[in-house]
Amino acid sequence: ETREDLKGKRISKEETKAIEATGAPTI
Repeated sequence: ETREDLKGKRISKEETKAIEATGAPTI
């Protein structure tokens, strides 16, 4: 998913870092 999708889901910065590390959203 794109960063725009992450913004829409209101993911926290910590979760965003984890997502970028794994390359896939956890939510």
